[in-house]
Amino acid sequence: MNLNDIKYKIIFNSLKQLARLPHSVRYKGIGDMVNLVLRSSGYRQEVIRGNIKRVFPNLEYNNVIKLEQLFYKELAETIVDIISMCGISDRQILAQMRYTNYQEVESQMKGQSWISAMAHYAMWEYVANYALLTDHQVIAAYHRLSNSMFDRMMKQIRNRFGTIPVESNQLVKRIASEYQKKPMIIGIIADQVPPNYPSTRWFKFLGQDTKFFMGLGRIATKYHLPVYFLDIDKIKPGYYQGTFDLIYSGKESASAEEITARYVQKLESMIIRRPELWLWSHRRWKYDRNEIG
Repeated sequence: MNLNDIKYKIIFNSLKQLARLPHSVRYKGIGDMVNLVLRSSGYRQEVIRGNIKRVFPNLEYNNVIKLEQLFYKELAETIVDIISMCGISDRQILAQMRYTNYQEVESQMKGQSWISAMAHYAMWEYVANYALLTDHQVIAAYHRLSNSMFDRMMKQIRNRFGTIPVESNQLVKRIASEYQKKPMIIGIIADQVPPNYPSTRWFKFLGQDTKFFMGLGRIATKYHLPVYFLDIDKIKPGYYQGTFDLIYSGKESASAEEITARYVQKLESMIIRRPELWLWSHRRWKYDRNEIG
């Protein structure tokens, strides 16, 4: 075992101990402390505030600040959620992330592969628990993180419950080789800013011209995979509820652009309902359509 492995083991075991603290201690104690650090340090404040003003141009300044502070609170609780995943039990995570209609979806998709279209909203990481509810193989597309230790930790906590992380550049290869052998569920988070490739497309999203990956729609149409949008709501700190909404049957005639447009529409409606739960700290509008076409 090298030095990095020792460091990782110490950090992960420390987080596991924090995860076993009572719920009130984690979310009131650690959560409030993390929230204070985020706000006092002005963590990505310029990006967060700029995004909120851009999407809600008519929002009064005090309400912009209110939404910004609500977002910091939710981000702090998301960090506590991630810490909790280091030590939470199967029973606990199934209680803290429930699905209103998973039995219906499981019945409809029995023996068939399908896509779960998700976003950086509420506690998307808890969706790794779905592997505990299904006979399908569950894989989740992810982008390698620049911090190797954090990247290793995120892969480990996702894998704890049976979900298999697959790097995005290997996703199509994995699907092509396995989707007909064993039914799989492919989790794709499609709201992040894509590279400025010709293969991306512009959509109107939250009133802005916004580039989106086309991978979701192209994989769905190429392999005739049904797509369910996962709408998540937060019940209370640490507790969430998801509902699967079919946006593509896998049989109908629809283009990749149309499927992506349906995803964008569902995503926008979910964000407008509770905007504080979306990840406002990423530079979603780094590209200007007038500049790059």
